[in-house]
Amino acid sequence: MSKRNRLYIFLLALAAAAVAALIICLNLMAPKYTIEALTGKTESEIDSWAESINLPSSRLLYTYIYSDTAEEGTAISQSVNAGGTLARNQVLTVTMSLGPNVDTSVSIPDFTGQTLSYIQAWAEENGLTNITYSRETNDDLEEGTFISISPAAGSSVQPGEAVTVTTSHTDLITVPSFSGMTRENIDSWCSENNVYARYYYEWSGTVYSGYFIRSDVSEGDKIRPESTVTFVLAS
Repeated sequence: MSKRNRLYIFLLALAAAAVAALIICLNLMAPKYTIEALTGKTESEIDSWAESINLPSSRLLYTYIYSDTAEEGTAISQSVNAGGTLARNQVLTVTMSLGPNVDTSVSIPDFTGQTLSYIQAWAEENGLTNITYSRETNDDLEEGTFISISPAAGSSVQPGEAVTVTTSHTDLITVPSFSGMTRENIDSWCSENNVYARYYYEWSGTVYSGYFIRSDVSEGDKIRPESTVTFVLAS
């Protein structure tokens, strides 16, 4: 190898070493930014913090998303964890909350007079996933009739927001129509509903033998469990 070529290679190696040394020097001299916890802070609070540590605005980026849990205008997450150091030329990304997406909110209607099954169907149709059902004793209402809802009717809720529905519960039994029933049919109903039966027989020119004629309760009446009902059957 000629002397001239050896000199050329030496100069190239020297230049490469100088560049490497310069890079190392720049990295050592570059300011180090220690990141603090930003979750829950507002954009102005984060800007003030960035200014206090001389973090250039070009190295701080905000992104925005809807959130059902984080208050509107507060930070949800950050790309560098609290206590970490922002690398040279790295950008700190902070995700901010836009609050709930109002386009997905559900308005609670007035359920007065509606049944539990109706409300459950409405909740499923509107995608409510955090709904709790409770029962309250009320002998003036049919079993499973709406009593109250929280939040109240007219309120807007998000699909994942907690909603509580209270419906009625009663021990009273609604008397059905016994027309066309035999003693066997009546006994079956009484057994299912914990009701006692007393039977009398009388002749009838219009009702077949063994079939119901009348009782001391009427269709639609409310009676309590363990009540005794008197039935008259055709002899």
